[in-house]
Amino acid sequence: MGFYNTDARQNDRFDDYDVRQAAYWALLAGACGHTYGNNAIWQMWAPGRKPMIRACVPWYEALNHPGAFQMGHVRRLFESRPYQTLIPDQTLVVDGPRSGGARVRAALASDASFAFIYTPRGAPVTVRLGAIRAQRVAASWFDPRYGITTPIHTGERVGFQTFGPPTSGRGCDWVLVLDDPSRGFPSPGQPG
Repeated sequence: MGFYNTDARQNDRFDDYDVRQAAYWALLAGACGHTYGNNAIWQMWAPGRKPMIRACVPWYEALNHPGAFQMGHVRRLFESRPYQTLIPDQTLVVDGPRSGGARVRAALASDASFAFIYTPRGAPVTVRLGAIRAQRVAASWFDPRYGITTPIHTGERVGFQTFGPPTSGRGCDWVLVLDDPSRGFPSPGQPG
């Protein structure tokens, strides 16, 4: 049976950050997919029509909401790796938020060739580099707001390392991508 998340924040509206957080938390926890919806779009609300549930913009404007575009970034990131092999693995994270809205979510490929670690509020995370089965590990920050990747480190696969995202706070979420560079993966979020 599927799960349908209708738990909007206190203002009764999800914003683009809420949409991203729900998507990454679900997909890195093992969900088989994620669906984006927009209140104004599903009811095709337009001025002159009575809204079903408090629509605040016409459907044709809602098509351009940031959350809609950012779901494309989610897709491109996951499709840039063999995402079907991801297994939720919180043991990757040695230190970082473990509860509440800042909770970090991690997943590791079944062959340990790559990992995605999502930090919803840009909190630093300490990870087990040894989880990646490679002599060296390439690390990048993927910005889920804009779909931009910033390479940050390639080094030996030893011990633990703390990675601090470029920004932090609500709405400043990041995905740490750890790769085996010998696999020749494309830049995170780019086609192969």
